[in-house]
Amino acid sequence: MAGGTTVTPLWERAGDCVPYTVGTAAITLGQAVVFDAANTGTVLIGTNESILPAGVAIAARRLSRTQTDDEVAIGEIVDVATKGNVYLTATAAAIAIGDLVQCAASGEIKKLTVSASTDVNKILGRALTAISSAGGAIKVRLLV
Repeated sequence: MAGGTTVTPLWERAGDCVPYTVGTAAITLGQAVVFDAANTGTVLIGTNESILPAGVAIAARRLSRTQTDDEVAIGEIVDVATKGNVYLTATAAAIAIGDLVQCAASGEIKKLTVSASTDVNKILGRALTAISSAGGAIKVRLLV
């Protein structure tokens, strides 16, 4: 599962959670997800600097338990957290407490540097902890 571990849960604080249909590729729980730009009403794995952040995939509706429980297949329903605190995987180091974060490749996150007024559309959340090395989990308050 991306982001969360047994020590740091994926979704820490209650907030809003919305069900969406998975679009063109399976989603791993804990990944940042974005709305499909084709306006199909589905969500996709977060892409680098997407301007359509939807939230974080936190749960799937399952009829049975399997070794791939953390993956949600195309066409299945995934619950997406839009508010609250989550643990996400950072692709780059040097995210400080209070930094705004955005989607990076593969549903991970990176620091957002606002250089144009349209960059505010990329905001996924605000870092609540700091990280000094890529690949680690970071606590984020969702702002989508």
